[in-house]
Amino acid sequence: MRASMRSRSLREFAAEAFETVTNADSRVWSTVTLLFGRPGELTVAYMEGDRNAFVRPLQLFLFANILYFVMASWLGMQSFQTPLLVHLSQTVHSGIALQLVREHLAESAVTQREYIQAFNARAAVQAKTLIIVMVPIWALLLAAVQFRRRVPSSQHLVFAMHFFAAMLVINVAQELAVNQPLVALWQHGSTPRAEDLDGVVTLVNFTLLALYLAIALPVAYGDGRRVAAVKALLLAFGFYLTLFMYRAMLFFTVYWSL
Repeated sequence: MRASMRSRSLREFAAEAFETVTNADSRVWSTVTLLFGRPGELTVAYMEGDRNAFVRPLQLFLFANILYFVMASWLGMQSFQTPLLVHLSQTVHSGIALQLVREHLAESAVTQREYIQAFNARAAVQAKTLIIVMVPIWALLLAAVQFRRRVPSSQHLVFAMHFFAAMLVINVAQELAVNQPLVALWQHGSTPRAEDLDGVVTLVNFTLLALYLAIALPVAYGDGRRVAAVKALLLAFGFYLTLFMYRAMLFFTVYWSL
C-alpha cells in the first residue's frame, strides 16, 4: 500500500473515530440535560420518534445502573445490595428468611460467619442484574395510576426506565450530599438514634423521588399539577413497595443459589 493511501486511510479513520466520540458525547449530554433539566421530556421525545439525538431508554438505564453500583461500592451504599442482616431483621420477609437461614445452617457444615460472607458476596453480584426486574413491576403500577390516559403501553415502560435511571443518580447524589454528612454527625453524637437517622434518609429520598415525578408526570402524561402531585406520592410509595418485592426476590435468588 502506498504511503499516500495509508495516510488517507489513517486520516479517514481518525475523522470517523472523532465523529463517533463527539456524537456519543453529544447524545449523552442531551439525554442527561433532559432527564434532570426537564423531567418527562425525554419520554415524550422518544415516543414521538426523536430517538437518534438521545441515548435509548434501556441503554440509559444500564449506564445509570453501572454508575450506581460503581459509586455504591466506593461509598458503601447498600440500598439494593441488601446484606443478609437486613434481610433477617428489616424486611417484610424477615420471618421466613430467618427460619430458612437457621435451617440451612443446622443442616450444613458452614459456620454462620462463612454463610454471611458468602451470601453478601453473591447478593452484591446478583443485585446488579436483578434490579432491572423492578422496572416492569413499577411500570405496571404506573399503568394502573394512568389508566385513564390513552397512551401506548410502551410509554409506561419507557417512562419507568427514565425514572429508574434518574432515581439511581439521585440516590448517589443524596448519599454524597445528605446521607454521608448525617452519618458523620451521628457518629459524633449530634443526631438521635440510628433508627431515626434511617427514617430521615428514607424521608429525604421519598421526597426527592416524589418531586421528580410531580414535575415529570405533567410533561409525559399531561396531568394537571394537583393530580400529578397525588399520583407522584402514590408512585413514590409504589417505588418502595417495588423495592420490598425486589429485596424478597434477591433474598430467595441468593438463598437458593448457595
